[in-house]
Amino acid sequence: MYQKAGYFIRGNSAKSSLLISPSLYCIIMITLQYNFRFEAAHRLCKDYPGICRNIHGHSWRGMIEVACPELDQYDMGIDFSILGEFAKQIESEYDHCLIVYDQDFPLIQFCKQNQQRYVALSSNPTSEAIVKDIYQKSLVFFKQRDLDIKVSKIEIEETCQTRCSFIPD
Repeated sequence: MYQKAGYFIRGNSAKSSLLISPSLYCIIMITLQYNFRFEAAHRLCKDYPGICRNIHGHSWRGMIEVACPELDQYDMGIDFSILGEFAKQIESEYDHCLIVYDQDFPLIQFCKQNQQRYVALSSNPTSEAIVKDIYQKSLVFFKQRDLDIKVSKIEIEETCQTRCSFIPD
């Protein structure tokens, strides 16, 4: 898409997105961001030697960013309400649950016996694994809605000091 000298900014955070330099013509890519959050616990397995081998919780914060090469008939890349639906899905799935490695059979058994919510991942429930899981869920979410949306980044913050980003090729 070409735009005659101008700036576009859309997003629900200060980091949002795109700035177009004021030149006569330029190709633009608008990115939109939507934040989410959830409270969840996890522990690291696979004989991890550090203290995170113990069950502990975090106030997780996350962000989905989508890239929109074109605007729709409403001059939007995507309606923020659609990104909000995805955020609610993630919050609903992860909030107040235990994120576990799917080979952590004693912990999964405990959750089942005590009717505790859990999300099982196919790898150690690190920030890296969680952000990749959320990315995979985003692909399914947009495909089910027949939306041709490119997810350009997923970020999660485990603490106020740590952040993990997944940026697909």
